[in-house]
Amino acid sequence: MKYHRTPEFNENYKELDNKQKQEVQKSFPDLKKAFEGDTIMRTYFDLHPLNGWPDIYAGHLKYNLVFTYHYDVDSNGEKVVFFRKIGTHGIYKNP
Repeated sequence: MKYHRTPEFNENYKELDNKQKQEVQKSFPDLKKAFEGDTIMRTYFDLHPLNGWPDIYAGHLKYNLVFTYHYDVDSNGEKVVFFRKIGTHGIYKNP
């Protein structure tokens, strides 16, 4: 499985404070485990489909730090996770 950040995710990331950025960096190794099937980590990050947005999913790094993502497949048939946005729950309005 591959992981990519969209340009919008990168812009959102720049707006995070240093504590939030540290939380993102600290969380990514365990988040990778969640995407690879670790049910404990999936539950911890509360990965779930986003209501009203087909094929877009959401997760929590902390209560007030959430992210959205979607899946795709690359030209070699490998599954890719695209991180779309990161921030407060306000990102759910247009994930």
